[in-house]
Amino acid sequence: MKNYTPEIKQAIADGMPIVSLLAFNLVQGTTRLTSAAHDIIYNHNTYLASGLLLDIPSKTDSRQLEIDSFTIEISAADPTMLAFFSNANQMNRKVTVKEVILDDEHKVIGELVSKSFIITSWSDSDGNKDASISVELTNWISYLKTIRGIRTTQNSFARFYPNTTSFINAKDLELDKVWGGE
Repeated sequence: MKNYTPEIKQAIADGMPIVSLLAFNLVQGTTRLTSAAHDIIYNHNTYLASGLLLDIPSKTDSRQLEIDSFTIEISAADPTMLAFFSNANQMNRKVTVKEVILDDEHKVIGELVSKSFIITSWSDSDGNKDASISVELTNWISYLKTIRGIRTTQNSFARFYPNTTSFINAKDLELDKVWGGE
């Protein structure tokens, strides 16, 4: 269980608003959005409340290892976000999701949850005509590009990475070596 400060406990008891802060580390740079009705300044960063973040499920903090996947909805009414996702491959880019509690003056009292995820897929299909981008996030390994043709010999490896001696001693490994322990 997470230990909260007395200020956070009091704010929760008083029913202060809880909002989401998302930091998308995209190819073009970091974009920060919030589910709040106004911009939030937190840790010297401004999270924009431009109405682009349409839907995000509430996150909970757990001490157990768990695989978590969910979808967020971002408005495509502003062409900036659509351009971010359309013009570059954003697969495996990091997204940090924080849930924070605010005071009466809309300042952050503290963090309730902070988790990092990676983008596994996105879609701008407009089947229901709502002009939104669906972004699937997970905290598990997603799409990994592989380079075909790599073998554990120096000559084969040098075709892809010249001037490297990474596998120079591969021939010296014992063939019956058990990897990962006994």
